[in-house]
Amino acid sequence: MNPKTLRMTLVTALALGLAAPATALACGGKDGKDKGAHFQRKDTNQDGFLTEAEVGAERWQRIKVADSNKDNKVSKDEMMAAFKEGKLGKRHGQRKS
Repeated sequence: MNPKTLRMTLVTALALGLAAPATALACGGKDGKDKGAHFQRKDTNQDGFLTEAEVGAERWQRIKVADSNKDNKVSKDEMMAAFKEGKLGKRHGQRKS
């Protein structure tokens, strides 16, 4: 494997690894059942938004791209829109053709 191919493989693997936890937040976990349950568990103050304080700095770095109105909190609708736009990766059960 040449260095360029190896580098692209590593970058792709890293991107997928970072997208998976954000996907689980909006889709309800590994099997996609109970959509939104994980989001609700992380939304500790039950205000309908996730913030850095609720999800932690590492996860926040991955999901803050969904904050379309830049208010430093992410709603479930913003997160789902980010999935549809490809900002957070693929949703569970969906594959790009």
